[in-house]
Amino acid sequence: MTVAYLEFEDHADELLQARATREMKTAAQSLRLAALDVRRRLIGSPPEGTTIQLDPSVQNPEQRCAELANLAVDVVTATDYLLGMLDAPTDMAPPLSLADEAEPRRGNGALDHRAHDQLTRQRFDARATAVRLGMRLRAELRRDIAKY
Repeated sequence: MTVAYLEFEDHADELLQARATREMKTAAQSLRLAALDVRRRLIGSPPEGTTIQLDPSVQNPEQRCAELANLAVDVVTATDYLLGMLDAPTDMAPPLSLADEAEPRRGNGALDHRAHDQLTRQRFDARATAVRLGMRLRAELRRDIAKY
């Protein structure tokens, strides 16, 4: 399992370094798939020989597997939210803004700069959350997985 949890660092770093929307989408999807794979190995029915073996020092292995699987789900949720934010049209206010906070569109359909700035900030916040959760899952896997 050492390869799988090291992928989190790679995917999270790629997501953190991405500048263009397309790069962010690709990195977020890779991080999402890696988290789903870890969850499947912890809880589901993984292919033979690919289960995650917890370190013998882990006090309650079943509970810890559930905690790690829940954290993997948090990574998936964060990346799904980010992907949704990246797919949001940039010519409209983001879904979390109040309608009266955004200035109305100008006559030629020009972008409301405040709404665009808000959407951009929300995208960066969503990216930071996905990266933070991915790195947290990676760190916890590194700590609790048996070394072999």
